[in-house]
Amino acid sequence: MVILDLKLNNVLGFKDIHFNFTYPKKLRKNSLGEECLKGVPNFRYKKVNVVMGSNSNGKSSLGKTIWGLCLFFRKKESNNLIKLMSDGSDSMNISIDYVCASETQKYILNRVAIRVKKDENLTTGYSIKMDYDCVTLRGDDTYETACKNLVRKIYNLDYLDCLNAISHSDGWFIAMPITETGFDKFELELEKPNRELFSNILFKVLNTLDPNIQSSTVSNEIDDAYIIKFDDGKNTIVKSGDRITDIRYLSSGTKYGFIIATVIYSIGKQHNGLFYIDELFSYVDSDIEIAILNLMISLLGDCEQLFFSTHNSEVLLLPYPLHSFMFLGKEKVDDQIKIKTICASDVEKRNNVVVKNLYDNDYFDISPDSSRIFEIEELFDNGEQ
Repeated sequence: MVILDLKLNNVLGFKDIHFNFTYPKKLRKNSLGEECLKGVPNFRYKKVNVVMGSNSNGKSSLGKTIWGLCLFFRKKESNNLIKLMSDGSDSMNISIDYVCASETQKYILNRVAIRVKKDENLTTGYSIKMDYDCVTLRGDDTYETACKNLVRKIYNLDYLDCLNAISHSDGWFIAMPITETGFDKFELELEKPNRELFSNILFKVLNTLDPNIQSSTVSNEIDDAYIIKFDDGKNTIVKSGDRITDIRYLSSGTKYGFIIATVIYSIGKQHNGLFYIDELFSYVDSDIEIAILNLMISLLGDCEQLFFSTHNSEVLLLPYPLHSFMFLGKEKVDDQIKIKTICASDVEKRNNVVVKNLYDNDYFDISPDSSRIFEIEELFDNGEQ
């Protein structure tokens, strides 16, 4: 599954915001290779999206929105959608364009529009109506030409009837800090032949984060469990379903290695297709974060997409296309604070420019205001207690 366009209103702090994950012009040199669908070379999409912004500017909210939509499509439960609403008394609108492969391996461009309104007469308290357009892609299609050929299949239909008619089952992987509700778990259930591969990946990740880790081996007694041994003779067993914060002997950053290894395994095995990795490297060395990001990108397959949010500005030195870097910030509009999105390619058209130079000079107008911090010193200078 690849997300191409996303419009949100009244969704987790987003008001009338528009994200676009396509790019119109083929690049002469692209360090990411061909960012297009296999067999549809002009249908270009942003395979890698590095998301940056200050605290509370929407990075995690974007991931939660994508996660909520995926759950809504898969489980067909209204609560997965309703909990995305910022203001329950107002209507919520979502429009998403995405591509997935059909059973015959043909690509289908889908457009889903969702409207959620308060309705006291319904059990859930909300009415959910949907529109659905789609078109099978041709070999010479671009995103723009395919949009013109979209065919309206469903209009203003109740969500269950619409979702039953769409019936997509593409996978996703959303990884967030363990402080977020529902993400403090190591979850990976594998068939026996795959456990050894994951154990090797896990060791290489954990040993990079902590050289005192001697080995990772598959438990012969507990399904989906791994024995982590240390140079000092200690060992700990971690099994699928365990809370990450409860893992013994590991530092905060090393504990995240279990999630990181799971992401790497899932990308390498092409298990999911859509990946949103949100700030997993806050306790990890910058060089290691960059090495793992490059590995994840190298493992991405056809019709797959990676979102990677970070506070590490060193990532901006990487030679990815400018359109790969997206920044979130806040602006005041009509006396209201709104989240805005800026792509580096919107500011600079030359693809050989180092994005970090633009970021350091605040070309994207997203730098936080730190003036209040400096005012604290004045409180002591003025003798306040």
